[in-house]
Amino acid sequence: MAIATWLACAFFAAVIAKMRNVDEGGFVYFVLGVLFGPFALIAACVAPGYPRPFPKAIKTRLCPFCLSEIKAAATVCRHCQREVLFAQ
Repeated sequence: MAIATWLACAFFAAVIAKMRNVDEGGFVYFVLGVLFGPFALIAACVAPGYPRPFPKAIKTRLCPFCLSEIKAAATVCRHCQREVLFAQ
């Protein structure tokens, strides 16, 4: 029963570290959890996490000639190489 508790602490420490985007990552906290049990779980909870940056939204539109997706500010389609109007 004690081994299952330590492995559960190791698993949850790894999941928490991965979700909080800790530099060391989940594997290191899993190993720490196997070695130190609930102490690694506490360390994963208090370790400084870093927010994941949101990707910038790229505005796109369809080329009127080939119907492929191009950037909204494009003046030439990169697929069919035809000139497209800037604003549609």
